[in-house]
Amino acid sequence: MIHDTRLEDGQSTMRPHERLSIAPGATLRLAPGGLHVMLQALAHPLTPGSEVPLVLLLEGGGSLAVTARVRPLSAR
Repeated sequence: MIHDTRLEDGQSTMRPHERLSIAPGATLRLAPGGLHVMLQALAHPLTPGSEVPLVLLLEGGGSLAVTARVRPLSAR
């Protein structure tokens, strides 16, 4: 899932982000404290520093294979 972290009334909150729109040739950075990937229902815990293969589903039926580095919850 793509989540968005925001600071509201002095408190950090996370909410699912339904859809991302990225213009052709544009770049979108996913990072702690903003838009980020949250993995759910994992078969085993992930180790910070390890890499996880992901497949991003694109509008129109395409897909994009990427590799994400696991970061600790405290990462900035």
